[in-house]
Amino acid sequence: MREYNGFNELTYLYRDAYETRYTYRPDGLRQKKLSADGTTLSHIWDGQDIVAEYGANGNITARYLRGINLVARDQDNLLQYYLFNAHGDVTQRTDQNGTALKNYDYDAFGVEKNPEILDVNPWRYCGEYFDREADTLYLRARSYQPSTGRFLSEDVARDGLNWYTYCGNNPIGRIDPSGMADEDARGTAAFRNKYGKTNDSIFDIWGRISQRIAKYYSTLYYNQLAGQHIIEGSDPLTPGLAAEYQEWADFTGTLTGAYLQGLIAGAAIESGVKAYGSLRGGGLVKEGLGKISGNTYDVTRDSIDTIKNHLDQLDYAPENTAMIQRLEQALANGQRITGGDASFYLHELHEAGLMQGGMNYRIAHQAALDYYGVSRYSVYHPEVIQAFPEWFNDDWFK
Repeated sequence: MREYNGFNELTYLYRDAYETRYTYRPDGLRQKKLSADGTTLSHIWDGQDIVAEYGANGNITARYLRGINLVARDQDNLLQYYLFNAHGDVTQRTDQNGTALKNYDYDAFGVEKNPEILDVNPWRYCGEYFDREADTLYLRARSYQPSTGRFLSEDVARDGLNWYTYCGNNPIGRIDPSGMADEDARGTAAFRNKYGKTNDSIFDIWGRISQRIAKYYSTLYYNQLAGQHIIEGSDPLTPGLAAEYQEWADFTGTLTGAYLQGLIAGAAIESGVKAYGSLRGGGLVKEGLGKISGNTYDVTRDSIDTIKNHLDQLDYAPENTAMIQRLEQALANGQRITGGDASFYLHELHEAGLMQGGMNYRIAHQAALDYYGVSRYSVYHPEVIQAFPEWFNDDWFK
């Protein structure tokens, strides 16, 4: 039996009379595993890679040394080294002297041949993390079950006719380290080497935060970041950045790649991208009030206080104070709010709740916009924008 939360993340597993619970970080990566016997295993991440684990007492139980890929495991001050085949599968573990400790062999879909029940090594097929209690590979956004050749939950992008297939049923030529999009197994190492964790490129940003910030339309979030860079940056699309976009486009061959190729060719940026629109109903949400448009809302004392407490945690901004004053006036007069007032009111409440749950400001801000389908240029009332022109660039006046 398996249970999932609202983000399609596995939170509970009951298998072979053994219970395990799972918790996750705000960015969607798994934080820890808790067994019924009280055993706790927590992960320490570096980007998209697990680099260490610790138990309930906080003591490190294992460290994983990485170069281009996984190199060795340091446990109890003893090093064990990993060897891989061309597909990226772990095929052997050795000790510090090079003596083989264990050999691994798999079928095309990753079913291990002659597995040992007591083998606690977590790194197996495709060099990914193997959950022994579930007999699955943890691929960040989803878990993959080699015995069936299928993911256990649906594709977050809902692409194609079958949302559970692994690598388009081509596990030899493709891999899927994110659980969201399969890649050519032949060129992956070189590509990852170029875009390492020290290179703070848009590719890295997409990889780190797209899982939680735009769960069901993450393929388009990269486009939004590209649009943001071009619109908000004072400099045009440089040849170097264009080359990076082109390499990403060639690498994916998906909707993202096709759209970025349009940007590189000089195509106009749609106002939906400018407004950080999300993929809804097959198209971009245009600038405006989204779900809030045409509706009116009551203002409550508790909600205003929640927003004020939330904004107190952020840098002072006079436009926020002006918006609070408008809400206070509406409450005093018993008036319902609409338009920019309602957009600010609902957005800040939703953003406050997400940040209380552990999200950082940037991710929570975007998630709140996506939730209501609201343009970032519609969060403030026009009168406030006019009153504080020095706090708003030209895009707010278009």
